[in-house]
Amino acid sequence: MAKQFLISDGYNLMHAAGFARLRYGPGDLERQRNRFLKSLSTELTRSERKLTKVIFDAFESSGNDQRVFVLDEMTIEFARSGEDADSLIEVLIQEHSAPKQILVVSSDHRLQRAARKRKATFIDSDKYWKILSSRIVDESDTESGKTDSPEKIDSDMLDRLQGEIDQIIDEE
Repeated sequence: MAKQFLISDGYNLMHAAGFARLRYGPGDLERQRNRFLKSLSTELTRSERKLTKVIFDAFESSGNDQRVFVLDEMTIEFARSGEDADSLIEVLIQEHSAPKQILVVSSDHRLQRAARKRKATFIDSDKYWKILSSRIVDESDTESGKTDSPEKIDSDMLDRLQGEIDQIIDEE
């Protein structure tokens, strides 16, 4: 089976997952972003995390000047100063050697058009988070995320969710 690479619009998914706020005090955005990334990490299986790239808009932080780093096996990347995450995601989609194997997670229609143009799959952030959070946790593997074993996941639920994704793609 082909690998599926996940490219996520970080703040878009963070908002859909309920971690964003209307206002942030000093250090709050970074704390909320870290909480979101930790939560995302626990929702993904280990194999999914290895193929996940979460892209954020550029940020100013005195405590961390790394633009690209790995967290719980996920690649986290910030756009360069003066650029935005959407532009970086468009470049990643355009330059990917196997675009049909990409799942772009964003509610941004600009990114969905870019994905469609390269025949990548896309899904709105809120729908994706709903799918992730409704999967069953393998209690023996809670530290490293969701289970990789299909027998732990309700097949009817997966069929229903795949149907929703297919319908979204067909509507576009």
